[in-house]
Amino acid sequence: MNPEIWMVAPKERDRRDPDVCDMIRGECDRRSWPNPRLVRPSVVRNSAGKPLALLEPDLANNLYQRLHRVRLAILTTTEVLVRLNPTRHVLDEKWLATLSRLVRYKGYCARVSSQNLATVLDDLEAWSSASHCDDERDPRVLPLHSFCPETDCPELDLEEGRTQFNLRFGPPTVRVCEQQMVWRPDLSRHGGREPQNVAGLLLTRGLHWDVVGQRQSSTLLTLVDVWQVPRRRHVNVYPNGYVRGRQGVRRLDEYRSAPS
Repeated sequence: MNPEIWMVAPKERDRRDPDVCDMIRGECDRRSWPNPRLVRPSVVRNSAGKPLALLEPDLANNLYQRLHRVRLAILTTTEVLVRLNPTRHVLDEKWLATLSRLVRYKGYCARVSSQNLATVLDDLEAWSSASHCDDERDPRVLPLHSFCPETDCPELDLEEGRTQFNLRFGPPTVRVCEQQMVWRPDLSRHGGREPQNVAGLLLTRGLHWDVVGQRQSSTLLTLVDVWQVPRRRHVNVYPNGYVRGRQGVRRLDEYRSAPS
């Protein structure tokens, strides 16, 4: 399957360098790949005044959901960050993660330059022709930014890494996330509007987890909203990060992009 490419690049670039985005378009045309999409991250400054390339929550969410429909590659020209807590009035560096971490097990991500572009695209071509997820019990199917937002899991591509994940969070039939909510696969498979895939693995239509609160109140983060899940109440969470609220569950905050 030919990959779909999103180019994530700030407007500002070193004018001494060739326009890598133009080079990517040319290579896609030569390889008969779909025309790539250009996405511009915002530029914000951290507490020390350093500029950061930040993908806004709605764009990050659209990208993450797209990962589950096509073989998606994200090519960046600089380090790009996303917010794991989308509360609009909070920009806490504790909740910033690299875009590469967000998409690590569901798409292809690489930082490109004029020097390495051909090598990266050859590697992408090999990646897009293979499957990189074992089955639906594999922790790489989870929306990890919601399941364990404070923990990076860089070794789930290794069997030992998946074993350690299961030892910490529990087996696929009943996992307990960082917020102490129980994630159980719902065998009824309801609510699936279209099939999803994870890095080449086609998922059963409607695959999701019933996520049950165990505390008086637990907080579930997505890329665009914050949910309060009371004890013994639950929400449905899908591999693409979509959350379906249930009775007794409340959305505390929701990111809304500024009007254009």
